[in-house]
Amino acid sequence: MIEQPQDEQPKIVTFERNEILLMLGVGLYAISMALPAVKLGDDVPGLMCFLCGFIFCFNVDPADPFSNNAAIAALLGTIANVTVFFLLVFGFDKSKEISGVPWFFCVVAVVCVLGLLIVPLIGRRDGMVFVVEFYVGYYVWIAGILLMSVGCVWRQLQVYRNSMTTAEKSKRQQTDN
Repeated sequence: MIEQPQDEQPKIVTFERNEILLMLGVGLYAISMALPAVKLGDDVPGLMCFLCGFIFCFNVDPADPFSNNAAIAALLGTIANVTVFFLLVFGFDKSKEISGVPWFFCVVAVVCVLGLLIVPLIGRRDGMVFVVEFYVGYYVWIAGILLMSVGCVWRQLQVYRNSMTTAEKSKRQQTDN
């Protein structure tokens, strides 16, 4: 057994609020991949929706408006899934630079998610038209992306606030000298 020196306190791992939001978002996103997300004849888990989204966004039939809605929904879902990677990169970024790029990805993710809530997902199977049913995995997926977006925005706001505080301190030092 390794003994700690008496004068040294055990280290406590601390997280910033934005990191907690990001981790919660990542957890919800990961859980949503295992949960049933939509019903397309059978229950389809989130991971299958994730993988098939890349294929369905190119499945457009100009004569069939139902396939166009499905392609739009698949494209929005695919863009949202791709932006998750960038939200994580910029959300956990420890640089002190202010950048518009994280804001762009947050807006893209939120617009895609809101678009998915607005666009009715209508399908056709064996000549029958049906509205796709959404299950808990779909809403957990949306919640995960929204939490990651909020965490990323929060991080950028912290960087901005810290840079403003630093700028004010440097102004005070210049006026004092």
